[in-house]
Amino acid sequence: PMIRRPINDSSAVSRYLTSPIFIFSRFLFSSSSSSSENNTHEPIISNRNPKSPFGSPTRIQKLIASQSDPLLAKEIFDYASQHPNFRHSQSSHLVLILKLGRSRHFNLIDDVLAKHRSSGYPVTGELFTYLIKVYAEAKLPEKAFKTFYKMIEFNFTPQPKHLNRILEVLVSHRGYLQKALVLFKSARLHGVMPNTRTYNVLMRAFCLNDDLSIAYKLFGKMLERDVVPDVESYRILIEGFCRKGQVNGATELLEDMLNKGFVPDRLSYTTLLNSLCRKTQLREAYKLLCRMKLKGCNPDIVHYNTMILGFCRQGRAMDARKVLEDMSSSCCSPDSVSYRTLIGGLCGQGMFEEGKKYLQEMISNGFSPHFSVSNCLVKGFCSFGKVEEACDVVELLDSFHGGDMAMRLPFPSTHRRIPTLPSFASFTPRRRNVAMASAKRSPKRLKYSTPRFTKEGEFVSIEVDPSGADSWKLEPVIELLKQGAVGVIPTDTVYAIVCDCKNHSAVERLRRIKKIESSKPLSILCRSLRDIDAYTMGFPRGDGHGHANVFRAVKQCLPGPYTFILTASKELPKQCVGYGTTSVKYASRKNVGVRISDDAVCQAILQAMDAPLICTSVKGPKENEWMIDPTIIGDTYGPEGLDFLVDGGVRVAEPSTIVDMTGPYPKVIREGKGPILPWMVVEEEDESSLRQDLIASET
Repeated sequence: PMIRRPINDSSAVSRYLTSPIFIFSRFLFSSSSSSSENNTHEPIISNRNPKSPFGSPTRIQKLIASQSDPLLAKEIFDYASQHPNFRHSQSSHLVLILKLGRSRHFNLIDDVLAKHRSSGYPVTGELFTYLIKVYAEAKLPEKAFKTFYKMIEFNFTPQPKHLNRILEVLVSHRGYLQKALVLFKSARLHGVMPNTRTYNVLMRAFCLNDDLSIAYKLFGKMLERDVVPDVESYRILIEGFCRKGQVNGATELLEDMLNKGFVPDRLSYTTLLNSLCRKTQLREAYKLLCRMKLKGCNPDIVHYNTMILGFCRQGRAMDARKVLEDMSSSCCSPDSVSYRTLIGGLCGQGMFEEGKKYLQEMISNGFSPHFSVSNCLVKGFCSFGKVEEACDVVELLDSFHGGDMAMRLPFPSTHRRIPTLPSFASFTPRRRNVAMASAKRSPKRLKYSTPRFTKEGEFVSIEVDPSGADSWKLEPVIELLKQGAVGVIPTDTVYAIVCDCKNHSAVERLRRIKKIESSKPLSILCRSLRDIDAYTMGFPRGDGHGHANVFRAVKQCLPGPYTFILTASKELPKQCVGYGTTSVKYASRKNVGVRISDDAVCQAILQAMDAPLICTSVKGPKENEWMIDPTIIGDTYGPEGLDFLVDGGVRVAEPSTIVDMTGPYPKVIREGKGPILPWMVVEEEDESSLRQDLIASET
């Protein structure tokens, strides 16, 4: 905090004589005219304006705005305020509040507010809008909460937009949801009438917090108080019901929405269709798809792909084929995902001839088949001894790619002897490769072989909704991860390169792609606290010897933007904690960073895996620089051997806050997106080598 001295102090006077304030006053207030006849000069500070010896307040406001140092701007503000005939403009107060807030000098903001009030200016909503913006950027929900009552203190009635912005700040932080509800209830007592957006902010927050009953009560209050809901209000509740698996409730809401004349948006239909398909209510889902056109919302490719996937999951590939054929009636054409899902479903039911027909249609429409499509067809034909048909598939792909697709098959390409193929000698060389691939490997070799991921086809990029509404698109990614692939997924902080922690070859590939030394530790993305207990020694529970019981406090932070450094257990493979390290201090500890991401896409992937994922942040070439654009990430790491990328949109370059839990107290070794809580201790000592080990791969 700045130490203020009286302006008549001799030391202060001498300081101001050499400060930019004195230089500015000479430049601004010296007389622009001099007498050419007698060559005399005017005084340094002219009294051209009898009311204000400083001249125009606009010039002072521009000077304050031009200062890069907020404390210097505050000194200029105070220096001018001491003159009785000078009065700052309202813009000067607003600019100074923004400068002090962005530099986190919050203790000085109250002083500026008091001077604004004493200056006689009417208090406007713009002033408090700026103030709420400052606290939102600084991630201070408590101060934003108190701003509402500060408005009342200034005899200013808050507007609904102020209430909505404060509520948005509160619900974006864990632990402030109840305070948001308290503020919402007290707003009416102070004459602030909540509008539709107010209810939407709270309903979305409670739905995401799994408090669906409170969200539904808010919707009921909304109707009681004659606040008209909009399409977003219904969509929030529909998503909430679907997230809880209550599809019937979501369907009733959609019916109520249609009866009141609302036209549901595409996202509402997508969410409900996906939920119905997952609940195996395919008949109701198909009826809903057919009704969309009658209700003014034409189905798009996402809706049709959702239905195709739903039918294929239930072994009804022929019904999925009918959905694909019906797409033309809605002026919608199948894409590569449509064909890939349908062919996979047909192969799963043994209808390989039908799958081959749609593969030909896929290629004729200009789509490049994914390697999984060709693999399932070739494997299927070979498993029934139909080598000729398998060869036709390979030649079909050759004609599209212009290369030898037989070399891409995931089968062994050389065997000394194939006694089960009597006509083998009559095959062409290309067909001979496929025939040799169809021979079974010896049971002994299969028993002791370690499955390794073989990269087939092109780099896979999947674009998903950050809300996780179209999480069905992630199934190819999940399958790739289980096979040993390495790829990029979004988290609640920055993008991360991930792989299966149980696959040793995948971990080694991740280290090569990211160029991480074998002695450096890696982090793990966990599904829940149960994973943390299984793969680490857990959080300190308190032992009466200086180790505090912080487990309850940690539970309030997770899921969230924190990385906690814990001691690894024997369940975690040694590739994750680093091996071959030369640091005795680190080697004896064998620590690992653990995360539970609060990201819908990331959680959808984790919940489908059998073990946590190894993760390391996607950094740029410079220190503390993160890649946040998926396009740039794909261009940079794709050639390095990356197998897939899940595009969840451009992220904010905010890494996680790293807290070391292995010492006697929780020590913050990097401040990031997660706010520093009272029970955390900020690192002060110089432990640069250990710090670099710990933050080498955190996201």
